[in-house]
Amino acid sequence: MTDNNLDSKQSDKPSLWLTSKEAMKHLGLSGCELMHKRERGELTFKKQGNAYLYLLTPKGN
Repeated sequence: MTDNNLDSKQSDKPSLWLTSKEAMKHLGLSGCELMHKRERGELTFKKQGNAYLYLLTPKGN
């Protein structure tokens, strides 16, 4: 799912945008696995320039 003003929709929950490198480390995925999850719509992301940023939201609530 791409970002279409997600920050304003989820303003009641703290969120954190991770770089690809940070997301790979946090999720324990390779770059290829991260790309496939992004393409399948399993991750919320946005593109800034040439970089992809992935939304990390805390579990619970």
